[in-house]
Amino acid sequence: MESEFSQEYLTKLQIFSNQLQIYGGQLQVLGNNIQILANHIESLGSAVESIGNIYANEGNRVSIIATLLQQSQQNNSNGQNNSDNDVTHELHGIHMQLNQMQSQIQKILDRLNNT
Repeated sequence: MESEFSQEYLTKLQIFSNQLQIYGGQLQVLGNNIQILANHIESLGSAVESIGNIYANEGNRVSIIATLLQQSQQNNSNGQNNSDNDVTHELHGIHMQLNQMQSQIQKILDRLNNT
């Protein structure tokens, strides 16, 4: 009877050991999935940061434009029209920058879609 009990006990221990190994493997897969998710979140954070930097740079450019427009108004009230060309040139530069921004944002979004 004792050997039957021992054999049954050993069999149950073996089953329990196998279950622990299965759970361990599942936890490893879960850990890998969490790491992959963390990498995606990091990529998304970098992309959002890049977009934020782009918008901040454009905000600075708009501030420069506002200053140029203000100077242009002051010059026009003084009878000078020289700054109009500067403003037109700066507006053209902003238009070009916005096109580049759109392209950069699209590249970032494409990169995120591929991860």
